Order: sequence, then structure tokens, then C-alpha cells
Amino acid sequence: MEIKLGNQLIKVVFKIYCTTEYGECLYLLGNIEELSHWNKAKAIKLHTKDYTHVSPLWESDTLLLPINACIEYKFFKKTREDNLVWEELPNGLNHSLKIDFEDPAEITHFFGTTNMQIELKELFNEDPSPRSRKFTLVMFLCKNRKILLICYPI
Repeated sequence: MEIKLGNQLIKVVFKIYCTTEYGECLYLLGNIEELSHWNKAKAIKLHTKDYTHVSPLWESDTLLLPINACIEYKFFKKTREDNLVWEELPNGLNHSLKIDFEDPAEITHFFGTTNMQIELKELFNEDPSPRSRKFTLVMFLCKNRKILLICYPI
């Protein structure tokens, strides 16, 4: 694990399923320095590996985020004409997450929903192959404006 000014950092990859048109790109930005402090000019450009219309998956490079950080973030599309199309979440919310895990993680979203899947990558000294635990976090916004989170293993 890498150390920066006495703070522990964790490796995180953000993934999102989002259908795009030819020439459009997806970006990520958020409330901490590692996520560009909401600066659109410094937003993190996502990329595709095996994009298909059946599986339109975009992902970030591996990012180093501070453990115990409370982050808020959002995705947006940039069109061929350089227009920004923001991900619309219920009641104008942003995605939010506390980085309270110590294993490298992949966080997967579906554009325009608050549901996320988190896969923690555990590395064991005796076995060089990575093992992982997956769970899905589903967020519901209730009528009383409280958020209900349900976490269940996959």
C-alpha cells in the first residue's frame, strides 16, 4: 500500500455502464483533490476496453484515494459538440461513499442510478493470485428524505 504524507491510500477503479454515441466520452469528478475538486477542466476521462451495445462499460485508470475519506462524485458525458450531459440522480444527489475499506476496490455504477456494486480485491501473501469479495449497495431515497442503504453479497 502506498503512503502519502502519513495518510494511507487505497487503489480504486471506477466503472460505469453507460450507452454513448460515437465520439462521446465519459468523465468522473468529485469533491476531493484526487477527483479534481469539481473542476470540469481537470475531470478524469474514462475509457473503454470492450465496449458493446450489450455491455457499454467505461472505467477509470487506477486512482489512489485516501482511506477514511468521505467522497462525493458524479459522472458526465461530453458530446462531439463539447456539450456536457450530467448524470441525473434523484433529487440532484451525487454519488457518495466513505472509503473505509483497505483492499483495492472496483466500484461499478449504472449511469443515472444510485445503485453501485463494490468489489474488494484481497491479496494474500501465501497465494499470489487475487481473491475478491463482491457486494452490491443499493440506495433508496425515502419520502422523508432519508437514505436507506441495503448491502448484500453477490
